[in-house]
Amino acid sequence: MSSIIFERFADYILKKEKSKKNFVHKIINQGDYEAKKDYYLQLRIKLINLLKKNKSLEELDELISVVSSKKTNNYRVLIENIQSFLKGRNYKWIDPQKGEINYSGLTVNVNPEIGLLIDGTTYYIKIYFKQQEISIKKVCILEKIMQDFCKEENNNVKLAVWDIKRCKMHFKDSQEIINIDYDLNKEALNWLRYAAEE
Repeated sequence: MSSIIFERFADYILKKEKSKKNFVHKIINQGDYEAKKDYYLQLRIKLINLLKKNKSLEELDELISVVSSKKTNNYRVLIENIQSFLKGRNYKWIDPQKGEINYSGLTVNVNPEIGLLIDGTTYYIKIYFKQQEISIKKVCILEKIMQDFCKEENNNVKLAVWDIKRCKMHFKDSQEIINIDYDLNKEALNWLRYAAEE
């Protein structure tokens, strides 16, 4: 596999060295994406559609009555956090910049789901729904990859990871120096080496 989405690449980078080979093989063998296995798909689609159409986020409440009972409590918390975070803010949808960046022959798909102009500032936002708190190291890797992808084309953009469970948005300026403890090209070469052994 010579391509990967940037969140999975960040997960790989943060693995302990002895676990990286197994992680690559797991990703390669997991098969094609299946929507029915995407726990957060309904919420992601609904949120993006409402933001695009500038509709009330109160409409997210409709999901509570249609999702499975196993999702109800978790979805309710996430929806309340989304509504609370954006309440009172002046925001407008913009298309986030998406595409591919190459690190040493590995194609990394950069796919922030949301683009918003919030109180006059542009944000490209990667959504994070999970229960487990996202590490600052992972946030910085995601922001760095987004920055490498956007580069000189966006001088006044915030590159953001929205941890919805904790109602927190992490962001860096597109021109800000983002320091990470990893060489992304070297990590990509190692990924390709492990993938070739599959």
